[in-house]
Amino acid sequence: MYDLPNSMSGPKEKVLIFGCSHRGEGLGRLPSGQIIFVPYALPGEEVECRITEAKRDYSRGRLEKILTSSPHRVEPPCPVYYACGGCHLQHADYSFQLEIKKRQVEDALSRIGKLKDFTLKPLVGLNPPWRYRNKIGLHAGEINGVPRLSLYREGSHILVDTRDCLLVPEDMVKVWQAVEGSLPAMQNLPETKNNGLSGAIIRKSFHTGELMSILVGLPDLQGGRTLVQKLCKAGVSSVIALFPGKGVRVLAGPGYLWERIGSFRFRLSPLSFFQVNPRQTDTLYKIVLDYAGLTGKETVLDVYSGTGTIALFLSPRAARVYALEVSKEALQDAYANAKENKIDNVFFIHGYAERTLPRLLNEGLTPEVIVLDPPRQGCHPKVLEAVASIRPRCLIYISCYPPTLARDLLYLCRRGYRVKEIQPVDMFPQTHHVECVALVYPA
Repeated sequence: MYDLPNSMSGPKEKVLIFGCSHRGEGLGRLPSGQIIFVPYALPGEEVECRITEAKRDYSRGRLEKILTSSPHRVEPPCPVYYACGGCHLQHADYSFQLEIKKRQVEDALSRIGKLKDFTLKPLVGLNPPWRYRNKIGLHAGEINGVPRLSLYREGSHILVDTRDCLLVPEDMVKVWQAVEGSLPAMQNLPETKNNGLSGAIIRKSFHTGELMSILVGLPDLQGGRTLVQKLCKAGVSSVIALFPGKGVRVLAGPGYLWERIGSFRFRLSPLSFFQVNPRQTDTLYKIVLDYAGLTGKETVLDVYSGTGTIALFLSPRAARVYALEVSKEALQDAYANAKENKIDNVFFIHGYAERTLPRLLNEGLTPEVIVLDPPRQGCHPKVLEAVASIRPRCLIYISCYPPTLARDLLYLCRRGYRVKEIQPVDMFPQTHHVECVALVYPA
């Protein structure tokens, strides 16, 4: 029934699914009482699964048959959904996806964070929940002996047999197909035998519609130049050659895109970080602005600031904003973004947050509002320790991973803070990922 990757076979079991894990897998109990994770099973379903992995504390199962189906189950529109693994919840209707994600956040906050007496607001969804990504990474290889450019199956280096992804706009898909169509000719060139195109990254500005194609490992050969010309004719505004470990080279166009969030324009360089869902980024930043409650007199500190998007977004309502970031490439974009938007009250600081933040605070920086937007692994303990020591008027924590959000909020609560409100935002429909914005005050 399900086109799933092959796995080890074990005994079959009937299982009642009572919940979902943070990875979107169905949660059930075996007759022994042990928890079992069953991908693609939904809460409320009774399923037949084959045990593929048995540990002391849990098991994993492969969904074999649905005995009692959830009313929220739908047929995934993507034909390679079960083979790809990049999405995790296409088998659930979208309203139920939002409910699943809210439950995941609730579970992390209560089980890991031990949090009580706060408001968890309903998820802000996306309509329509498709074709929302502004970036996709693809890999070159062979499928059945034919050169292809595609996605890797989750957790592997096996190419998925597809030429489309329902999470990226159709014009990006056309660029993908144009690059793939050039692979056979390029791989037949003698000079590319051991140095051919290994992949591509495609980016888009949802504001201007401009497209960028980043060709990974593209040698400067006639076949490569032909591809660049082909992409430019297809409407690509910037073509970049990326040599892993050696930097990038602009082959055509300005070498960057401009995106707009609210009234601000942001420059996107080939490797700069930017939220992959610009349609929801505007919503996310407005929540941060609302939580900050700025009057124009405050000093704001934005830690893990990236290309300065949040710092710049907050700047018109603040007296001054300090933005701390370790990536020099991101800071280059941040300076360009500030110049483009004619903003002169944002001060960018280069350095590791765990080293630089304590020094800044020891030197007398006293922000009324602190924004934390760390990577998936959450804040470094020294960052939390430094923040907890100065007790700003409010702290806003943006997280893409509820377990580390809950862990860090627990630390702050033990240091005299309280969580007032958490607003989840569905930045990544069809997947198990969810973004949260937490408003934290000194107790």
